[in-house]
Amino acid sequence: KADTTNKYPAPTLDNLHIPALPELVMRNVPGMIEGEKMKVVRASNGTVQNQDMSSFENTLDYWAHASQLWWLGGKPGDELDLEFEAPANGDFQVYGYFTKAIDYGLSIIAINGQPAENTVDLYAPAVKASGPVDLGVFPIHTGINTMKITITGTNPDAFPKRYMFGLDGIVLKPQQETK
Repeated sequence: KADTTNKYPAPTLDNLHIPALPELVMRNVPGMIEGEKMKVVRASNGTVQNQDMSSFENTLDYWAHASQLWWLGGKPGDELDLEFEAPANGDFQVYGYFTKAIDYGLSIIAINGQPAENTVDLYAPAVKASGPVDLGVFPIHTGINTMKITITGTNPDAFPKRYMFGLDGIVLKPQQETK
């Protein structure tokens, strides 16, 4: 009898409902200088590589081109030196777009030798893109500029106590545009 059995007809394309997967949304920030395209000049410790972030689609704010520059294996006092090209001279408000996670650290960012006013805390209970972080106003010149990341520690809530760093990119806004 049909009403007393647990056997059902095999599913077919007509009676099988498979929900559509959400479309991958990649951040498109005009003028972003992507971290994974910056030149790595030196890492005093650890490994620097590009990381595919497409499996971390758990926020509304994703990574540009689903990728980041990822520094792992560093510890307090270690430095990562990067170079990036800028199209113009002047004072620029610099915004960083980072990755935050449970095992990411605290860092000081310096642009062309000038440190940012605040330490960047990349701790979050789950992996997510940071959105824009105001690093301050820095003198930028046409051509090659430098970015130094110095690991200073880790958030007290971080677990395990690691000091990873992830950079999606930076955006330079001419000082007169930010007023």
